[in-house]
Amino acid sequence: MRVGIDIAILAGAKTGVETYIARLIEALARSDRAHRYYLYAQAPAPELDTPGECVMKAGGGWLRSDMWRQTWLPREIARDRIDVFHSPFPAYPLLIKCPLVVTLYDLCWRAVPEGYGLGERFSQRWWLDRAVRRARRLICISKSTARDVVNLYPRSASKIDVIHAAIDDRYRAPPDEDRLASLKERLGIAKPFILSVGTIAPRKNLGRLVQAFARLLADRGPQLQLVVAGRPGWRSRDVTETCRRLDMKGEIIFTGYVHDDDLHALYAGARMFVLNSLYEGFGLPLLEAMAGRTPVIASRASSLPEVVGGSGILVDPYDVEALADAMWLVHTDEALRRHLIAQGERRVSAFSWDRAASETLDVFARAAARG
Repeated sequence: MRVGIDIAILAGAKTGVETYIARLIEALARSDRAHRYYLYAQAPAPELDTPGECVMKAGGGWLRSDMWRQTWLPREIARDRIDVFHSPFPAYPLLIKCPLVVTLYDLCWRAVPEGYGLGERFSQRWWLDRAVRRARRLICISKSTARDVVNLYPRSASKIDVIHAAIDDRYRAPPDEDRLASLKERLGIAKPFILSVGTIAPRKNLGRLVQAFARLLADRGPQLQLVVAGRPGWRSRDVTETCRRLDMKGEIIFTGYVHDDDLHALYAGARMFVLNSLYEGFGLPLLEAMAGRTPVIASRASSLPEVVGGSGILVDPYDVEALADAMWLVHTDEALRRHLIAQGERRVSAFSWDRAASETLDVFARAAARG
């Protein structure tokens, strides 16, 4: 079987979606030597480790990404006689003739519309409508996302497979203490710190995290710092304006985008990790934090309870006081900390890229077999 995969997105900065695509492809290449994979990009992805039957094809770099996907890509797919094409997002090449598999991560644009412009919401819905109709199989990365898709497209239920993501093995390794010390000095981290990771955007609910942290400092004193790691996104100024209004200068550190090795050090060095999002398709940073032996606090929204299981503290994402209380409890209760760390380590082992690759290969086979 010849499997084509669109990997153009890997040329940009790595977030959860890019990590999912890269690690899945590496696991497929590592475990499956019976089939050939054609990886299509506008520019090579140098960090991709793809031994085995993989063919990297790059070209059309002068085109806009949307034009590349509708012109250069379908031509190459036809030339390579691809049996199944995997689009890791709903925007797929419309002119392909082979069976299509599409991965769906979330319906954020629908669940938290204030986080997206009108044009982007229209584009997301337009592509999703077509992908759901055209695809032979739909891969959802969580049961939560699958439920959201079925609620919007009831007839899609029979073609959906839920395949969970996993984590890069580097997050399981002991941290580099020298790197952490250097990083803390460079960023101005001088106290035990609470870590939050993700693009600064409305669905991340960082405004309420900042308010909860401010309440914690007001009630308990300046014992902690808050470190927010992630690049600015849509309406990120709302968060910085909240910090300015609360006079939180010096107590909250915005790092911007953080590369993997530094992020690994931050996870392992944090007193706790907090993901208080209003909506997530999966919540990969929770597993990364657990692998770094860091207690986690997450909201009860969307997929996050599914990822956390019983290995972290869950809070109402709108309850600022409950979040502040949870952070103080995790900071001060050593018995609870030990319990959460042990539970987190066990929880991480339930997610595997090798299993995800095996399940994805089965989806490819079923998509190719129909008709």
